[in-house]
Amino acid sequence: MPKEDGSEDLVLLVEHTPTYTNGRRNRGAQGISDQEALRLKNLGAVYVESLRGGEITFHGPGQLVAYPILDLKPIKLSVRCYVSYLEKAIIATCAEFAVKAITTENTGVWINDQKKIAAIGVHVQRYITSHGLALNCNTDLEFFNQIVACGLTGKETTSLSKELSDPSVDVQAVIPKFLKGFGATFNRDFVALSETRPDLEMAIQEFIQTGNPEKLR
Repeated sequence: MPKEDGSEDLVLLVEHTPTYTNGRRNRGAQGISDQEALRLKNLGAVYVESLRGGEITFHGPGQLVAYPILDLKPIKLSVRCYVSYLEKAIIATCAEFAVKAITTENTGVWINDQKKIAAIGVHVQRYITSHGLALNCNTDLEFFNQIVACGLTGKETTSLSKELSDPSVDVQAVIPKFLKGFGATFNRDFVALSETRPDLEMAIQEFIQTGNPEKLR
């Protein structure tokens, strides 16, 4: 995402292997028990605590996860406004599939006040964003039934494929629609990292494969 001063923001799009993540509200002693972590592991998932906001959720195949790395200072966005922009981008993406999505008093994007289709959990340090959003495309929703997703008791999790009764709505089908909605919301154009910084793209790929942060230096 090129800026007027020639620098670039990044939006990383990934599709995780089965992973349960907890936000900073429930890290360490406030997190889940060793027994609960083992139960989740036995479901075929890993458990990770992170610095994002929010509580426990699931990431996995069939879910589009976007990690925007943006500088909020030049665009004069507060954290609250930034989260609102992310919600608007997701709503625009859903609209591309004729799925009407809304916001509620709870963070994220919803089909109604009971069914959540996308989660948001961000971290901002010195105006730079990390973590991001997760939009359920054709995710196996049974993984969500194993937890109280985002700490919201009595709420359901849904996906684009479930709302459309169409299992073919996968991550690859959603990516172009998401880029369109995100770009329109933030008034930015996207350029593939391979075109502007192939070295950085390679470093990111190596980091994803190895988990070694030294690959990014």
